[in-house]
Amino acid sequence: MDDKDKELEGKLNEIVKSVGDTGFIIANPETIKRLKDRGLPFQSRFITYKEYLDKLFEDKRKLAEEIINDLPLINNEIAYSAVQSLYEQVRECYALGIFGATITLSSVLLELSLKYKLHKERTKSDPNYKWEEIEKLNFTGTLSGLKKIGVLSQEEWDVLNNFNLEIRNPYIHYNIKKLVRDVMIRELPVVKIETGEKKIHKDVKIVERSYLWFTGKKFLDKAQVNHVLNFCIGWVNKILSN
Repeated sequence: MDDKDKELEGKLNEIVKSVGDTGFIIANPETIKRLKDRGLPFQSRFITYKEYLDKLFEDKRKLAEEIINDLPLINNEIAYSAVQSLYEQVRECYALGIFGATITLSSVLLELSLKYKLHKERTKSDPNYKWEEIEKLNFTGTLSGLKKIGVLSQEEWDVLNNFNLEIRNPYIHYNIKKLVRDVMIRELPVVKIETGEKKIHKDVKIVERSYLWFTGKKFLDKAQVNHVLNFCIGWVNKILSN
């Protein structure tokens, strides 16, 4: 390895140290291959599934103990087993730090609760009204049905419809580019392997760099999971506790 490659190795090592164990380094697989061909060392080690699980559960337990008290509680008097069971799945995902799934399932929980409410109200005038008719409705149709019978005001309809457009739809359909449209990285270090040049890009818009979309989404998930949980569980309790 010549002096130029040693200099490049030093700069790459600096980046590795700066991101630590919880950071991300992204490289094209072809770039990795070219670096290996030039003699730059890439360390890898085999671990057993037991080692992997021990470390995973240790980390998850530590995180769960830090955040579990922030989880909003569902009203135990809600007499729908599907709602209670789905809430348990939401809680498990949250405790394990799987925040994207937590947000998605919370949205599903909210929609299911709204549909139970609409079904209950419609059976008051038609005891034979079938659940299958409810399942034909999308989220907006469910909201409109509840507004029509006076369960939701126009203001409440607007709030829930905005949640549907800005949170539920992008997460359910994994519209990742839309989700990360406002996420930015303040400083992004980049090394060009051809020249060894290191640059720090400022205020990087993740939406403009597709290779950063998933990293940006993980940041977004963590940043807004508590807000989404409180919104969804709050509405579940409000709708089904009456």
